[in-house]
Amino acid sequence: MKDLGGVGENGGGRGGEGLLAPLSKKSVGDRAVDGESEGDRAVEGAEAEVLVFEDTFEELDMEIWAHDITMAGGGNWEFQYYTNNRSNSFVEEGVLYLQPTLTEETIGEANMMGEKPFRFDMWGMWPSDACTSNAFYGCERISDAGAQLVINPVQSARLRTTGTFTFQYGRLEVEAKLPRGDWLWPAIWLLPEKNVYGQWPASGEIDVMESRGNKPGYVKGGYDSFGSCMHWGPYFALDKYEMTCESFTLPEGKGTFNDDFHVFGMVWNEQGLYTYLDREDQKVLEVKFDRPFFERGDFADVPGTGNPWIGRPNAAPFDQPFYLVLNVAVGGLSNFFEDGEDGKPWTNTGKGAPYLFAKAKDEWYPSWAGRDSALQVKSVRVWQKPGQGKASVLGEKPREGAGVGGAGNDAVLAPSSAPRKGHDSHQNNDSHQNKPLSGVDTSKRRGSTGGWIFGSLLALVLAGAGVAYGVYLRMGGFPGTGNRVGGGRGGQAYTSVVGGSVAPYQATSYSDATRSTHHI
Repeated sequence: MKDLGGVGENGGGRGGEGLLAPLSKKSVGDRAVDGESEGDRAVEGAEAEVLVFEDTFEELDMEIWAHDITMAGGGNWEFQYYTNNRSNSFVEEGVLYLQPTLTEETIGEANMMGEKPFRFDMWGMWPSDACTSNAFYGCERISDAGAQLVINPVQSARLRTTGTFTFQYGRLEVEAKLPRGDWLWPAIWLLPEKNVYGQWPASGEIDVMESRGNKPGYVKGGYDSFGSCMHWGPYFALDKYEMTCESFTLPEGKGTFNDDFHVFGMVWNEQGLYTYLDREDQKVLEVKFDRPFFERGDFADVPGTGNPWIGRPNAAPFDQPFYLVLNVAVGGLSNFFEDGEDGKPWTNTGKGAPYLFAKAKDEWYPSWAGRDSALQVKSVRVWQKPGQGKASVLGEKPREGAGVGGAGNDAVLAPSSAPRKGHDSHQNNDSHQNKPLSGVDTSKRRGSTGGWIFGSLLALVLAGAGVAYGVYLRMGGFPGTGNRVGGGRGGQAYTSVVGGSVAPYQATSYSDATRSTHHI
C-alpha cells in the first residue's frame, strides 16, 4: 500500500451521481446485479461469467485465509503489528471483522513503551506460529523509552490467500463496511503470486480500496472516501502509481462508508482494468492496456533502466495470477497521512514516530468506536468468463478459464456445473496457514535445547546477582538462544525469563538494531 496521491490520467475521479443504495443482503442466492443471479451473470453484453471463488464468512476459514505475523509495517513503517489472534480477526453473524486493538492490552503499557528495555519477538515456536516477514526488523524489536523506541502500539490483522487462491483476470467483488478511527488505514488489494518481473513494484500491485479512518473532511479524504491504485515500475524509486490512481468521495448528505456495506469491485482482463463502487457503471479507476507500461512511464528516459516487461503483452505486469489481501494498518511514515493535518501527532521525517503516536493515545483512541473501528467484510467473490485467464486453489496447478473446481476444493471454488448458493462448512486446517514469505530465514530462529537450558540458568544467576537490563517476551514459543536474523543483520539474542531479569544484550547487535529502528 502506498499514498493514494492525486487524480491521475485514466478517468474515474470524485463524485457520486447515481450512487446506488448500499447492499443489505448477504446470501449468494438473494442478491441480484442488474436482475441477474450471482453465480451466472452477463456484463455489458459479454458472455456469462461463472463464479469461481466465494467466501460468505460462516466461519474464519484457515484453509482459505492465511495470517501475516510480523512487525514489518508494510514497507511504510506502519504502527501496527499483524498477528493471528481472535481479538483481531474473527467472524460473527456472517461478517469477518479485522479489528485493531492496543498492544498494551497484550503486553502491558510499561513493556510496550520500554520503561525498561524490552525485547519482543514473533519468531514463533511452530510452523503455524512462524513470523512471516523479517523485513524492517519484522520478527524482533526492542522498546527503550530513553531512545524513544516502542513496540508497535497497535495489534491488527492482515489476511491473504497466498497458496490457497490466485486468479488471473476476472471480476472481484468485496462487500465491506470501512472502519472509522483516526489514522486507521484499511485496504482490499492484490499482490502477484510470483514476482515474475522482479521485486516490487516490477511485478505489480492492485489496490482495489484504500481508505482512512479519519473523519469526513480530512485533507486526503476520511471514511467517506476511498481510492484505487495500481503500482508498477522497474524498481522501488520508479513506482508510477500516481499515473494510475483515483479516488471517490461520497456526496455530502449521502453518509459514509462506515454507515453501511458497499461493494468494492474490479473488472480485469487483457484489455484493461477498472474498479467500481456498487455497480459496474460507477467506475472509480479505469486503466486501458493500450500501450506497454514501460512506455507509459517514460522509463526509457531514465539512464540505465532496463525494461522488465520486454516482449510481454501490454498488460504486463498485470498479466499474471494475483492473490487477495485484506488488512487494517495504522499510521506510518509514508505520506498517506499528511504532516500537520488533523492533529497528527508525529511527522513522517522526524524521530520516534510510533513513540509519539503512542504517547498521544488520549487524542486519537476515543475516535476508535468499538466494532466500528474494524474493517467488516460480508463476502468476497470472483467470477471469470469461460476460457478467461487462470485460477488456482490450495497449491494445485493453475487451470485455464472459469469453473476450475475440483474434488475437495468446493469450499473455495464454485463447481463448474452450477453456481454455488452457500458456503460449505468444513474443518479448519492450518497446513496452509502462516507460510513464511520468501526471503525469511527460519533456520536461525532458535537455538538448541541445551543452549536454552544454559541460557536460562545464566539468566537466573545474573538475576540473583542483581543484573536487570530489561524483559524479553517471545510470542508463540519459549525463551531461546542462538543466531537470529535482524532486519538483514546477524547477531546473538540472549535468553531471559519472561517477567523477570535478563542477561545483558550483546552490545554490537543491540546498538545496530537501535540505530536502525530509531526512526520507525
